Amino acid sequence: NVEAAGFVREGDKPSALAELVKVETPDCKTIADVAAFIGVPTNQTIKAVFYWWRPRFVEVPGEGRLVFALTRGDLAINDTKLVNALGGGFLRAATEDEIRSIGAVPGYASGIGMTPAKDMDSPGVMIVADESIEHGGNYVVGANEESYHYTGANFGRDFTVSKLADIAQAATGHKCPVCGG
Repeated sequence: NVEAAGFVREGDKPSALAELVKVETPDCKTIADVAAFIGVPTNQTIKAVFYWWRPRFVEVPGEGRLVFALTRGDLAINDTKLVNALGGGFLRAATEDEIRSIGAVPGYASGIGMTPAKDMDSPGVMIVADESIEHGGNYVVGANEESYHYTGANFGRDFTVSKLADIAQAATGHKCPVCGG
């Protein structure tokens, strides 16, 4: 099932890292819009999805924290895989106010300028990224500013994460990590 299915992340790191450049991207809030506007395939973008995590099913005021999930733009985040990567708990979509509370802008967010938390109990932003971001580079990412994105963003140089994990959903056509089929 998709909650457990692993797959091979394909792609190569670029031979040279591009300069990080902020570009205006008016009315481009979706991955498809941004990719088309910049002129890159969606697998050269990074998608940011925000969740509110809580340890128990019933939401208790003041309990829980924001979780910032990243994956390559051509992939989708699987909520069950994300919960498992966090060690359990429950997720709901984060509100715009919750997203803005860490300095991110909905539709224009990225890990650039964020201080990742070491773990779920540490201060900072809990950023969990799919392993796919290691299989590419010179990405287009949000600039955490309305109507702007960065081009040339690279994991490790321009942003880091709290945890890398398998949080993307396998889809038809992805290769099996065991047999390659």
